[in-house]
Amino acid sequence: MIGFRAVVSVVAFLISPAAFAAPAGLNADCLRQYDLYVSKPAPKAFAVSSNGYCGWAWRSVSSPAEFEKAKNMALGYCMQYAGTKCQVVETVK
Repeated sequence: MIGFRAVVSVVAFLISPAAFAAPAGLNADCLRQYDLYVSKPAPKAFAVSSNGYCGWAWRSVSSPAEFEKAKNMALGYCMQYAGTKCQVVETVK
């Protein structure tokens, strides 16, 4: 039982939101959005624009198709707010 608890603690540490670093150059709202993004399960994607805006998405079902949807949705949300081209800078399958 003690060994099991140690393994769970290590796994929790490895996937802890604190282990993720937000992309550089984000505005204050996107920093808050990144914190929300990190808390969501995979598949997910986070996109940013050159002017500091962002968009992100996650899907509740894990599959290659849903992963692609998450990337496309993140890009769409980012472009909607930024008014310019965006790129996906982080994904989790």
